[in-house]
Amino acid sequence: LNLRDCQSLEALPESIDNLNSLVDLDLYTCRSLKALPESIGNLNSLVKLNLYG
Repeated sequence: LNLRDCQSLEALPESIDNLNSLVDLDLYTCRSLKALPESIGNLNSLVKLNLYG
């Protein structure tokens, strides 16, 4: 899921863990993002998480 450069993104929904097949989450330069929901730990297929920026 490419959310790169989404600078107005402030939060991800708790329901993100419903994306069971999500392998790659790109949050590069999402500078308004304050925190990740705890449910992100339930993404068992997630291999790559880019939080740079």
